[in-house]
Amino acid sequence: MEWVMHQVIPSRVRGVNQKLRAALGKIADALAGRGNFAVEDVRAIAEPVREMASLVCEADRLRAGEPDLRSELETYARNLEELQTGLDRIRCVLLARCAQMEAQRGHMQTVRLWATTWQQTR
Repeated sequence: MEWVMHQVIPSRVRGVNQKLRAALGKIADALAGRGNFAVEDVRAIAEPVREMASLVCEADRLRAGEPDLRSELETYARNLEELQTGLDRIRCVLLARCAQMEAQRGHMQTVRLWATTWQQTR
């Protein structure tokens, strides 16, 4: 049973790391304008992070018994740091886009008022 755990846990963490790297790729594409980043993408990040919660709680104990796991957990930590940075950048882009849309909305209201006034003077 212990041999199975030594195989399953590192493999599980490796799979989570692959999912997070894919999410980082989507973030990079979105920031470069080559793709979109949507609610589904946030959910895709939350799922593997949630999957890791129980392992992270036992990380110290697991690291002591499994050297391969140490490197995978370090990779997981780096992936989380990169995700935080990437998500912060996505948030800034979204805030800038919201500000741009609000400015455009104000411009459209001004044009509508001008057109209404113009129609009334005809």
